[in-house]
Amino acid sequence: MLEGALKVIKKFEDEKYEAYIVGGFVRDYLLDMPAYDIDITTNCLPDEVERLFPNSFVQSAKYRTVTVEMDGYHYEVTTYRSDKKFKDHRHPETKVTKTLKQDVKRRDFTINSLCLDSDLNVIDYTGGLIDLRDKIIRTVGNPMKRLSEDALRVFRAFRFASRLDFTIENNTMNAIKLNTPLLKFISKERVRTELSKTFDEPYFKKVLPIMLDAGLFKVYPDMHEAAKVLNRNYYDIDLIEFATIASYIKGEVTEEVLLSRKEIKQITQTIEYIKIFENRSLSKRFLLDVSMECIDSALKIMKIFNNEIYTKEEIQAMIDELPIQSAKDLDINGFDIKKLFKLDDSPLIKKYLDMATDAVAGGYCPNKKAKITKFLKGNKLDE
Repeated sequence: MLEGALKVIKKFEDEKYEAYIVGGFVRDYLLDMPAYDIDITTNCLPDEVERLFPNSFVQSAKYRTVTVEMDGYHYEVTTYRSDKKFKDHRHPETKVTKTLKQDVKRRDFTINSLCLDSDLNVIDYTGGLIDLRDKIIRTVGNPMKRLSEDALRVFRAFRFASRLDFTIENNTMNAIKLNTPLLKFISKERVRTELSKTFDEPYFKKVLPIMLDAGLFKVYPDMHEAAKVLNRNYYDIDLIEFATIASYIKGEVTEEVLLSRKEIKQITQTIEYIKIFENRSLSKRFLLDVSMECIDSALKIMKIFNNEIYTKEEIQAMIDELPIQSAKDLDINGFDIKKLFKLDDSPLIKKYLDMATDAVAGGYCPNKKAKITKFLKGNKLDE
C-alpha cells in the first residue's frame, strides 16, 4: 500500500506538482502500528488529478477529493485547502490554498498533521513529532477555536486516546469540557460511528472515566446513565450492548444512537431475556430457539449491574438437557397436524405445534410422532 502511494506521489512530482502522504497513516507508520488506508494531499487541482489518473473518480467535489487507484489500492487525493466558516459546528466552507503548511494548519490534532514526502522524510509544521514522542493529544492551534469549529473533534480526541493510550493535553481537555454541548449538532450516524470505534479500542476502559468527567455524555441522557453504570463495573462490551444498557435503564429503546431494525430487535430481545432471568421465570420452552448472542449480552449486562443470577455454562447445561434443542426437532410438523385435524391454513396449526413443543420440551410427551399425535388428540382445540 505504501509503495503504491509513493508511485502516486512520484507521478505528481514528474508533472511538477507537490504531493505528500498526510494524516493518520503517517501517525501509525511512525508508531509502527497497522494502517488500512493512505491519504495524499497535493497542490494539483481535482480536474488535473483526474487527467493524470484516468481510472480515478471524484470522491467529494465539495472537499476537492479524488480517489486514485494504483496497484490495486485506492488513495484519497485532496487538493491543499483551508477551512473558512463552519456551518452548524460541523461542516466547513473550504477554499483552495497554495501551500502544504496552510493545509496542515486546518487539521484537528498535531499527531494527525504530520506528512511524509516521496523519500519518507517527515514534515512537521505543528509539533506533532514531539507530541507523538510524549504521547500527547493536542489540537493544532487554539483548542477552543478548533473544537468549536467541528464538534466531532471532541469524539475523535477520546477515540485516539482510547486507541493509542495517549493523554489529552490540559488546554485541549479544558476546551473539550466547554465544547461538549456542541455535540448536539452531530448526527446520530456520526455519533454511532465514533462511539463504535471508541468502544473497540484497547484503552477504552482507561478513557471512559475521563469521558464522563469531561461531560461527554451529558448531551445524551440515556447514554450518560449507561456510561455511569459501566464505569462502576466495567466489562468489555460493544456499542449495541451499551445501547441495550441505556435502553434497559430508560425502559424503552434509546433513540440517541442510530440503530437498524435488526439491532432494535436484538436490544428488545436481550432486555426480555434480562427480565426473565431477573424474575427467575426460566422455562424449558423459553430455552428452545434462544439467541445465544442475546443470551451472552443479557448475562454480561447483568454482571455489569452486579446481578449475576445465571452463568452461561448453567444456561448451556439446561439447553443440553432438553429432549429437543429446537421446535424444528419435533417428530411432527405443520403438514402432519393439518392432515390429522383436517385443517385448512388455520391459526390452529401453529397453536398445535406450540402445544407439542411445550409438551416435548417439558418432558411429559416423548418426541415420537405417534405419541405426539395421541397427546394432541387428547387436547383438541376448539376451532
